[in-house]
Amino acid sequence: MQNTNAISQAHSKDVFTRVRPLCSVAFDWLTIEPIWRSYRRAGKRAAAVVGFGLIFLWYFVLAIPFMIVGALLTIPGIVAEEAIVDTVAPLALVGAIVLTAYGGYRAWSLLDDRQTVFEYVQNPNLEGVVDSFDYLHRDDELTRALAANAIATGMENVPSKVTKELAMQPAEVVFEVADLLHDKSVDVRQSGSEALVYLSEKYPEEVAKYRDDVYSGISYPDSIVQANCVIIAGNLAYYEPALADEVVQYVGAIIDDPDPEVRAWVAIALGLIHNEKSRELLQELQNDSEREVRQQASESLQAHNQRARTDTEARSDYSTV
Repeated sequence: MQNTNAISQAHSKDVFTRVRPLCSVAFDWLTIEPIWRSYRRAGKRAAAVVGFGLIFLWYFVLAIPFMIVGALLTIPGIVAEEAIVDTVAPLALVGAIVLTAYGGYRAWSLLDDRQTVFEYVQNPNLEGVVDSFDYLHRDDELTRALAANAIATGMENVPSKVTKELAMQPAEVVFEVADLLHDKSVDVRQSGSEALVYLSEKYPEEVAKYRDDVYSGISYPDSIVQANCVIIAGNLAYYEPALADEVVQYVGAIIDDPDPEVRAWVAIALGLIHNEKSRELLQELQNDSEREVRQQASESLQAHNQRARTDTEARSDYSTV
C-alpha cells in the first residue's frame, strides 16, 4: 500500500539529487571541521592557528598532483622540466591560501549557528527546543544534527507543549520532523526518528500520513533509525488498529536483522501490533540466539495475552448489559 504525501514526493529522487560529491565531503573534513573543533575546544586563537596550519596541508595536497601532471607533460616534451619546477610551488601556494581562506570563511560563518544549537543540546529547555526548528533547514549537516538532537530531547516528555509553544498545528510539526527521515546526514535521521517516536504517541493520526516514510526508515542501514522506525510503526498499529496488517509486514521484514538490538526493538514493536501474524513472529523470536531478544519477545507475548483477556472481558460485559 502506497501512501503518497508531500514528503515522499519531494524526496522521490533522493538517490540522484541528495548525494554529496566526495570532494565536497573531503573539503569539509580537511578545512571546516578542524577549525570548528579547535574553536569549540580552545577558542578563536586556536581556530586561527589551525587555519594557518591548514595552508601547509593544502599546499602538499595540491603540490603532489601538480607535480605528477607536470612530470607527465615533460615526457613528450610539451613542457620544460624547469618550467614545472618554477610553476608548481607558487601555484600550489596560491591554491592553498585560496582554499584555506574560503574554508575559514565558511567555518567562521557556521560558528554562530553551531555554537547556538550546541548550547541548546547541552542545556535543554523549551525555548531552545522551539528555536531549534529554525535550524533544521541549514546547509550545514552538523547544525541540523545538533538542532534535531535538541528537538528529540525536548519532545521526549512533552511533545504537545513543544507544539503549543511553536504556534504550529500538530500536522505542521509532524511534517517538519518526518522530513528529517530523508536527511542526508545519518545523525539527523537518528534524532529525527527519535522525535517522531514521541510524536507518534501523541499524534498517531498525523504521523500515519507519513507511514511510507517510516517504512523506508525500517530498511535504512542504521540500527538506531531502524529501531526508532519500528517503534513508530508499532505505535501506529496500536493507536490505529486498522493499520496492523500493513504494519506487521514491514516490521516483520527485519526479524532476522543481524543486529540483536534491532531484533529486540522489533519484538517490542510486535507487542504493540495485535494480530495473529505478530504473535507468530513473536513466537519465532522466542527462539532467538540472544537472551535479550527472547526476553522481549516473551514480554510482548504476555502483553498480547493480557490484551486478549481484556478484550474478552469487555465483550462479555457488553453482552450481559
